[in-house]
Amino acid sequence: MAAKLSGSVDRYALAAARGAYVVGEFAGGRRPADHRPNDPMDDPNRDPMNDPDRAELNERQYWFLARVAEGDRCGASEIMALWQVSLKTARRDIAALKAANLICYVGSRRKGGYRRILTAGRVGETSGGAGFPEIR
Repeated sequence: MAAKLSGSVDRYALAAARGAYVVGEFAGGRRPADHRPNDPMDDPNRDPMNDPDRAELNERQYWFLARVAEGDRCGASEIMALWQVSLKTARRDIAALKAANLICYVGSRRKGGYRRILTAGRVGETSGGAGFPEIR
C-alpha cells in the first residue's frame, strides 16, 4: 500500500507524473543526470529476423548424424541408452538437427526412419575427426 503524504499535494502534478511514468517518459520533461541514450548496436528493432545462426552440434548429434548417414535406423531411445541422457534430451538433440535441416523423418511413424538431407553446400561431405562427419 502506498504511503500517505503529509501536507498539501498538487494532485494535477502527481497525476501527470504517474502518467509520464506509465508511458515511460521523464517526469517534468527533464532527464536524470545519469541517463544514457540507447545504444543503437543493442537495439532489438535492428536485429535481423531470419538470420540463421550456425548452431554448434554436440557429440551426441554428430554421432546420430553418422549413424543416419550409414543408413542405420536409430532414434531417441538409442541416444538415451548409449549416452546416458534423458529421453527429453535425446528428443531435443534430434529436434535441433531437424530444425537445422540436417535430417528429416521419412516413412510412417512405426516403420519410418531419419534420413540425411544433403544440400548443395554439403554434397562434398568428408569424414571428420573421431569418425564424425564434417559438416560444411
